[in-house]
Amino acid sequence: PTTLDSSEEPRSSAELAFLEKTRDEEMSAGRFSDPFPHLLPGMHAIPTHGVPKPRSEKLRLITDFSAGDVSRNSTISRFDTNSTRMDGIREFADHLR
Repeated sequence: PTTLDSSEEPRSSAELAFLEKTRDEEMSAGRFSDPFPHLLPGMHAIPTHGVPKPRSEKLRLITDFSAGDVSRNSTISRFDTNSTRMDGIREFADHLR
């Protein structure tokens, strides 16, 4: 698809508050972009959740790259990455160039 919105509603008010706080912190640090009104061609909105940390009530941020019928992970060709050793994102990004 040209664009795909797989985003989901937060499951609770606590998760919503956590996601909003985390978003604001990440935007202030320059790690998240400013909001925009609609997806541009080629963009995918990926589900992001706040899930409990092990043995804790605190939440941690996760992004589900495998969610949906047309997930971000499913759009990566195994043929194009077959020779890549997946040691980290830097090695993966270098291979894509």
